[in-house]
Amino acid sequence: MAKAYLVGSGIAALAAATFLIRDGGFDGGDIHLFEQQERTGGSLDAGGTPEAGYTMRGGRMFEAEFRCTYDLLSTIPTLDDPSVSVTEDILAAYEEFGWDDTARLFDADGEITDVRSMGFRASPASSWPSGATTDHTSCPRAR
Repeated sequence: MAKAYLVGSGIAALAAATFLIRDGGFDGGDIHLFEQQERTGGSLDAGGTPEAGYTMRGGRMFEAEFRCTYDLLSTIPTLDDPSVSVTEDILAAYEEFGWDDTARLFDADGEITDVRSMGFRASPASSWPSGATTDHTSCPRAR
């Protein structure tokens, strides 16, 4: 069987590995990730505690419009319940707790930066429509 060697362990490499398993018939043991950093995940390196809360650098951009990401995650079972996909788990957590991001970008002094001048929308995640992430028809596999 062929082997795959992926540089980095960010979302691109993790997605590539998942697609190789799901669509390419690869065994996970035949996929090798090379990461320079101590932590895997690139900008999706989550951390925290139940008491202090959790953060994920890339999580601030985990928006309802990421249909292909949710399609990808819909094929991955959660560790707690393999009958529940990661997408279902994320959506359930959003329904239960919501996301309370107060800003997208902070300056060096910790002050919120107005991102509208950079082309970003200023609306918080809480304004996204409920269930907006369930339509995966814009993904290549879902067509």
